[in-house]
Amino acid sequence: MKREGKEEISGKSGERIRENSKKVSVMMAVIMLLLISLAPFSAVVAVDPTPTPTTPTPTFLFEFIEPPASPWVVDVNKVVNITVNVRIDAAGLTDEFGIVNLSWRNETSGVVENYTMYMIANNTWSTFWLNVSNVTTLAAGNNYTYKVYASDIWNNTGVSVKRTVNVTAVAESDLIVEAITPKCGYMFANETNNITATIKNNGGADAGAFNVGFDIAGAVTKVSVSGLAAGATTTVYVVDTTSRNVGDSVAITVTADCDGAISESNETNNVMSKTFTVYNNGYKGKTYTGGANMTTWKTFELKGSLLYSVGDSYYLSGYYGWATASYTVNWTASDLPVPAGATVKEARLYVPYTFDYADDIPTNVSLMFNGATKTFEAHYTDRKGFPKDYGKYGMLVYNVTDDFNANGNNATLTNSNWDKKTVSIRGMVLVVVYAYDSEPKRAIFMNEEFDMLYGGESKCTTPEEATAYAPFSGLTVDTANVTSAKLITVAPGAGPNEGELIFNGHKWTDVWNFAGATQIGIAERNVINYLEATDNEAAFQSSADWMEASNAFLVVGYEEVPPPEHAIKVGDYTLELYNSGEVIVPVEILNAGDIAGGSAKITFNASVVKVKAVSAGHFGMPQANIDNTNGFVYVAASRAFAAGREEAVLANLLFSGVSEGYTTLDIHDAHLNFEDGNTTIPATISGSITVETRMLGDLNRNNMMDTGDATLVLRMVVGLSEQDMLGDMNRNGMIDTGDATLILRRVVGL
Repeated sequence: MKREGKEEISGKSGERIRENSKKVSVMMAVIMLLLISLAPFSAVVAVDPTPTPTTPTPTFLFEFIEPPASPWVVDVNKVVNITVNVRIDAAGLTDEFGIVNLSWRNETSGVVENYTMYMIANNTWSTFWLNVSNVTTLAAGNNYTYKVYASDIWNNTGVSVKRTVNVTAVAESDLIVEAITPKCGYMFANETNNITATIKNNGGADAGAFNVGFDIAGAVTKVSVSGLAAGATTTVYVVDTTSRNVGDSVAITVTADCDGAISESNETNNVMSKTFTVYNNGYKGKTYTGGANMTTWKTFELKGSLLYSVGDSYYLSGYYGWATASYTVNWTASDLPVPAGATVKEARLYVPYTFDYADDIPTNVSLMFNGATKTFEAHYTDRKGFPKDYGKYGMLVYNVTDDFNANGNNATLTNSNWDKKTVSIRGMVLVVVYAYDSEPKRAIFMNEEFDMLYGGESKCTTPEEATAYAPFSGLTVDTANVTSAKLITVAPGAGPNEGELIFNGHKWTDVWNFAGATQIGIAERNVINYLEATDNEAAFQSSADWMEASNAFLVVGYEEVPPPEHAIKVGDYTLELYNSGEVIVPVEILNAGDIAGGSAKITFNASVVKVKAVSAGHFGMPQANIDNTNGFVYVAASRAFAAGREEAVLANLLFSGVSEGYTTLDIHDAHLNFEDGNTTIPATISGSITVETRMLGDLNRNNMMDTGDATLVLRMVVGLSEQDMLGDMNRNGMIDTGDATLILRRVVGL
């Protein structure tokens, strides 16, 4: 902002200006009368038809200050003025006053383009200005007349002088700050912030190199600009590394040409200042918003298991209000098959919601479970956190242990604000932990919270930032005796095929799908190969996926229990899509010596596997009802005589893979019959299928098993290559020489 020297009116002239200003203010009433009658170049009109007679003849004196003699070199973009000193002398009079009329005339067009009038006091020098900054009038090469007309107010004696100058127009740069914008328009808490400034050259000449100064709450940073053409704009930015709190106010001042390197037509418009409020970016994981991770709420170590179901719940939009005041969900006995004689240790109802525009949760809603009024035990929330918010998102949690019924359950959520724009319900999830001596010992971790996530540039986030963490704590896993490890994760809003799941560093992509008619994404994964004794952690990650994270359940099984007198069992299998993509799963009957037939319904996740065929076991060709849409197969077979063997196969199920993932094979509605036609309800032992898209043991990734893979295993054993659990052929959780042996046996067909 280089400053050019100008001739200033100072000293006595300045004193005359201040003195005259006081006198002029006294005469404002007279000015108003004169303004009505005066016009440029007009003769002086007397205010009083019988003016006070005066003998002395007034004398008028003029001093031209600006413009100087021709040519007058001006920047056409600048505000310029013409300036003149005028004095009226009337000897012997103390009440003489005069009128001064200034005009600016374009001699080329003959048009008077600007004028003004002033009143002056007797025997006093007065300085007057006329603004001629209208660029259209200051055309290069044109002649202009600067005319001053003065008269006394009483004698109507007037005199005029004029001065003609030739204008020579020049152009200069004019650097301004057009905008200051944080990334995405807002400053966010607990992180760094990019601050961008838009700089424009508003002048008529190109600007050379200059610096832009950023003052962010007192911290000053400069950014260099190599140059900026006339009329052009450029953007520069700095990174504010200060971590700030929600609600802070941050003053930011940006100065174009902060070091005064450029001569500009206007040196007073280089600065812009704005104050920004600091907000939370709710689309990031709560690690970035000062919130909590999805921590372990409770653990169980018992003989038993964990069940969950959404029942017949569904997504209920509240944008136009609810159709009725109540939202009811039902669960049948088969939705949550708690074994007869089992003890329910915990029954927990989760109600995730979205778009709570009117803050109806929790004030305007109430819940009844199996006819009993329930009060929520926990309320987890999150929200966008900055302007144009869509209301809070969250989850209500109810402890319904005392009211749970293994024969069936129902819940009714009532909203007193139902007929207006209100909250939307994602659905409901009922989770049950039970103890049952006939089942294996299991360690169960239950984590809960609520974290809104979106990882994408449009929301100023990355997938790494849009991650919610669920560390499991409270129990040490006995990894030496683990036989199974299932991770169940709940992600409201995630589906279909949305979100990434990470467990102890292993990542699955496009994990969650809506359960039933809800908008609750639920996924299961077998994590036995990644399990640690302590510090196990799951993470929910969004890669441009609209989702929330609410629950993570880790169920670790330890030992097999001896089979009961009669049982139907399916095992655990791995299906490789790259190979045949199929696996045969026998439906086994344990202690089958006196069994002559039976039936069972096996359910599965239809997005992971499907049933291609059913074939005979030891009871003849079964009848089979295959439903790959809803994910079940119902088989029944019998014979005239008992099987007469320790173990027998009721039917063989041929499964094929649909997509990478994990599904349980749960047994429902199981019955066995004896030779005399009497029936019994057997125990059930569920199984699972893991669908893999990469060949186990194919460490060199050539889609085949060869000696090179065995070599890589041995290199991993002695530390020459980084370990890859794809080589864990014997599935003991480590890479060892046994894996190399199994690969070589596979190569030669053994």
